[in-house]
Amino acid sequence: MRCKFGELQDQMFLDQLIEKTAVRAIRKRLLLEKDALTYVQAVEIACQVDAAKHEALQLGCAHETQVKTTIPPVIQACKRISLALRDEVSQELQRMVSQGIIEPTDSSPWLSNLVVVWKKFGGLRLCVDIRAVKKAIIPNNYPLPTVDEIASQFQGSTTFSKLDLSQGYLQIPLSESSKKLTAFIIGEGIYQFTRMPFGLSSSHSAFQKIMSSLLSGLTGVEIYMTTLWYMGPPLRNMNHG
Repeated sequence: MRCKFGELQDQMFLDQLIEKTAVRAIRKRLLLEKDALTYVQAVEIACQVDAAKHEALQLGCAHETQVKTTIPPVIQACKRISLALRDEVSQELQRMVSQGIIEPTDSSPWLSNLVVVWKKFGGLRLCVDIRAVKKAIIPNNYPLPTVDEIASQFQGSTTFSKLDLSQGYLQIPLSESSKKLTAFIIGEGIYQFTRMPFGLSSSHSAFQKIMSSLLSGLTGVEIYMTTLWYMGPPLRNMNHG
């Protein structure tokens, strides 16, 4: 059994760790869970995040958006969300923060407005009006495969599988400088994406380049943005291959 002094010491170290944690979403998670966490468990959470971020940067998977320096940043005036939507929008914001998709920030040279879109099968999607930002982005020119190029790979195959990569773009972390381009303002404050959103004009080619690199050398596999095809011999051969 630990003495009272040891418990107080752990609590002091835990408070210091939370204060020095740079990732806002992780700091908030540690604050919410600190009563149930030991100091060692809190350190493991913080280290896993730093290791994952470092690994992504080392692998070249963190997306770095190039911008034209001749175009000045644009700060949009905050447009208020209607009272009828505020609770749902707030809940969705907290979900995205808890999942590490967005994070609060104090300021940004670019500020865009939030746009609420209703999904086809219910629920809402939070989008960002980054039309002004797109004017400053230098497009990623990595080529997307054409329909003819993909179809030519189907020759001789009799079995096909199609996979849609759910929230594929959000699996790609953004570099620190690119995060500022995605900043948006709302009555609750300012947030920015930590992962690559769909709306960036460089997202499509960047995602295609990463997936093509990951799948390079695999036969019978084709990728077009977030859609992946597998083609092969008759199913009986696949089952016993």
